Amino acid sequence: MPKGRLVEFVRLIFVVLFAAAGYTLATKLPSTSTAHTLLGVVLGSGTGFVLGNAGKQTTKGVEIETQYKLNRDWQFDLSGTFLDPKYDSYPGAQGPNGAVDLSGTRVAGVPGTTITAGTTYKWYMGEYDGFVRADYHYESNIQVIENVPASVASRKVGTLNASIGVARAGWELMFWGRNL
Repeated sequence: MPKGRLVEFVRLIFVVLFAAAGYTLATKLPSTSTAHTLLGVVLGSGTGFVLGNAGKQTTKGVEIETQYKLNRDWQFDLSGTFLDPKYDSYPGAQGPNGAVDLSGTRVAGVPGTTITAGTTYKWYMGEYDGFVRADYHYESNIQVIENVPASVASRKVGTLNASIGVARAGWELMFWGRNL
């Protein structure tokens, strides 16, 4: 069985099992492989930024997006991307100490792992509908830009976000907090 059909078959099995149990599950699991030639790259010049050209860059990876509804009140979400971006050809790149060959190295600014997990609780009271939501977003450590050392310009993301809202007669009031 071809890989694409196997993924669809496994997804179908999960959906049928959860539907039979009275739950709602939606999932997407595409894989990706892209190649770019003459890719524009932003580089730091010390006093600003300049645009450089990488010869060829390839990204391989997998993305998953899942939504599970336990009942009409509770929803759980999980999504993630797992990428491996590499420069296939980037000779003469501007490095921290002059020209370097970045061919075969990881592309800066693209996290290898990105995961978001969240939950939503919906409530209903008379003419009012409301919700409370929380999610956590994670991105693995990355070098921000190619020609600045990772010890100087790298980042890792881990943020907790929350929101609450109420609606009545076409009006909505929402409060949210990011990076709590």
